[in-house]
Amino acid sequence: MPALSRGALECEGFEVIERRQPSLLAGGILITGEVDRVTEFEHGMPQAHQAWDGNGWRRDPAVIDDQALVIHARGRGLVIIACGRHVGVVNIIRHATRLTGVSKLLALIGGFHLGGPAGRLSPG
Repeated sequence: MPALSRGALECEGFEVIERRQPSLLAGGILITGEVDRVTEFEHGMPQAHQAWDGNGWRRDPAVIDDQALVIHARGRGLVIIACGRHVGVVNIIRHATRLTGVSKLLALIGGFHLGGPAGRLSPG
């Protein structure tokens, strides 16, 4: 898949902000920033995944820019919209609950890459 072009986005009037730290948007919506890898069974992307490092393409199993959007539905729990999910859905949930201090999950939206030949689950 082609990478998004920062220049093309800026030409369309978007402001591109790159951060690894969590960010709050309007209305208390949280962008997780880089998601901590804490599980033993979610290992990142398969061998073929690559990222541009400024000089060339290199293997990139971590997908460090993977993040999620988190909304706290007061009294009901967290709604997590997972973007890339390459870090693993369990890592995303644990990261969101740690950042917010809210342990209840109301909804998790997104695709999940935890199975199949390119998945990140350990055998057995």
